[in-house]
Amino acid sequence: MTVSGLTIIKRASNLVFKEFRENKSLLFQIIGISFLCAILKHIQSSFGGNVSEIAFYVCYMLIIVLIIASFTNITTISINAINKLTSFMEIIIPTLIALMIGMGNISTVIAMQPIILTLISIISVIVSKLVIPIIVTSTILNLIGNISKQVNVESLSKFMKKTVMYVLEFVMIIFLGLLSLEGSLASNVDGITAKVAKTAVSNVVPVVGKLISDATDSVIGAVSITKNAVGIIGMLTIVMIVAGPILKAFVCMTFFNLSSAICDTIADERISKSMSTVAESIKHIFGILIMVLFLFIIAITLMIKMSNFSLMYR
Repeated sequence: MTVSGLTIIKRASNLVFKEFRENKSLLFQIIGISFLCAILKHIQSSFGGNVSEIAFYVCYMLIIVLIIASFTNITTISINAINKLTSFMEIIIPTLIALMIGMGNISTVIAMQPIILTLISIISVIVSKLVIPIIVTSTILNLIGNISKQVNVESLSKFMKKTVMYVLEFVMIIFLGLLSLEGSLASNVDGITAKVAKTAVSNVVPVVGKLISDATDSVIGAVSITKNAVGIIGMLTIVMIVAGPILKAFVCMTFFNLSSAICDTIADERISKSMSTVAESIKHIFGILIMVLFLFIIAITLMIKMSNFSLMYR
């Protein structure tokens, strides 16, 4: 393993431990309140059933406040990360397009530029304005439903989460399908056009035709190397932008699952169920961040691949 690889692993580990340190107080607070709630429940005979239930509601509301504060922080960080990814893609894509034009991939640029920029904007809007708000609403409904058995919103919450999954699957299919189809057709056209032009220059222009053709190949090769380097740097930057929010979501998801397991043994099952609900919602946000990360990486990879594919015809 190289030094750079060790550095990346070390920084990732430091980031994970940092998140653990920042969230351990939340874990202790939730467990402490749950333990207090359990004590009040076991001595309810001294106070009466109504007093015990009121004490539970007080403890539950305190836990809900802690949960919502942490969950809101995660959703805000995730939305900001997606917006940063979108802004960066709006910078890196035109740069790659300019280099592709330098390679003569005119058809690929004409076909892919409007599609890829539009799809990136649509994904950002759908995820930040539709998908994550639906997850937040579903989580709040579940937390409200846990207050009393008479409030039943579980079916509505499940429907909302299924809707989120269907929307994400549809977005992935459209994104990957359109990019692959348009890029493949356009790169074939560019490759054939470049080959015909190269042959014409070599045969029609006297004396220096072959030299011009070879010099053009050298320039295109240099531009291709530059474009590949820019693409790799772009992919690394994307990973760096979203790595922090992904690790934070993973750590918080782990903490809430741990809190749920501990509270299940000492406190009311409604508290444990609330922990599981939030952990499940954070898992969805974690998956969304991973999905957006890979979609944007695939977009850059396809652009590099399609422009390189046209070189095969030369």
